Amino acid sequence: MFGKAHILFFCSFLLCHFGALGSSSEIPLPDKKYYSRKVDSLNELAFDVKRRNVEKAMGLLYQALTLATKYNYLKGIATNRLYEAGLYQQNGFERKALALYYKALEISRATNDTLNIARANQQLGNLLVDGNQLKDAESLYLQAIEKYILLNRREDIVNILNSLGLVKLNQKDFRAAKKYFENALEISNSSAYYYGRKKATFNRGLLCLAQGKLLEAKNHFRKSLSLDIKINDRYSIALTQTKLADIAEKEGSFRDAIAFSKAAFTGGKSISSIKICIEAIRSLCSIYQKKEI
Repeated sequence: MFGKAHILFFCSFLLCHFGALGSSSEIPLPDKKYYSRKVDSLNELAFDVKRRNVEKAMGLLYQALTLATKYNYLKGIATNRLYEAGLYQQNGFERKALALYYKALEISRATNDTLNIARANQQLGNLLVDGNQLKDAESLYLQAIEKYILLNRREDIVNILNSLGLVKLNQKDFRAAKKYFENALEISNSSAYYYGRKKATFNRGLLCLAQGKLLEAKNHFRKSLSLDIKINDRYSIALTQTKLADIAEKEGSFRDAIAFSKAAFTGGKSISSIKICIEAIRSLCSIYQKKEI
C-alpha cells in the first residue's frame, strides 16, 4: 500500500512532468503565418499538378481550402477559388467556374488584394471570350494588365498578352493578334517563362490556321507539342493533338487525322476533360464522313 507521503510525491511528479510537456515554451505551436504558407504551398502545388492530374489537383485544393477556412486566411481562400474555377472552366463547366470567379473577386475586393482582383478579372475575361463577348473581355484584360504592370508581374503580363491576342484573333484582326503573340513570346524568352513561350507558340499556330497557312500552323503546333511533352502538360498535349488532327483532315491525310483525334480523346479521358473528348469525337465523326464521300 502507498502511504500518504508516497501519493503526494507521485502526484507532484506527474504535475511537474506533464506540466512541462504541455508548456508552450517547450513545444511552441505553429503561428498563423505557418498555416498561411502551408495554404499557399498547397494552392500552388495544385495549380502545377492540374496539367497532369485533375483529381489530385482537386484534392490539394480541398486541403488548402479547409486549412484556409479554419484560420480565416482570406487571400488563400480567394486564390483557392480562382484555381478551382480554372479547373472547372478547363473541363467545360463554365457556370460553376463563373460562380467561383465572382466569389474570388468579392473576397479580393474586400481585402484590397490587387493581385487577385487582377487575376479574377483575367479569368472572367477568359469566360467572356468563350461566350464571344469580346469587347467586354478585352476591357477586363486591359484592367488586369494595368495592375500586373504596376506589380511588375512579368509572367502574368505574358498571359494577358496571349489572351488579348486571342481576342484580336477572334475579331479577325490578324495583325494585332500577331503583335500580341510576338510580344508574349519575346517577354517569355527574356524571362525564361516556359509556359508563356509554349502558349505563345500554340497561339501562333491558331493564327496561321485561321489564315489558312496550314504548313506554318503545323510547325507551330509541333513546336508547342514538343514543349508540352517536356513538362508533361497532358491537357495541352491533348488540345494540341486536336489542332493537328484538324490540319491533317484539311490536308486530306485522314490516317494522321484519325491518329491525332484518337490520341487526343485518350489524353482528354485520362485527365477527365469532357471538353477535349467532345472535340476529339467531333473530329473523328467529320473525318469518317469525308472518308465515305
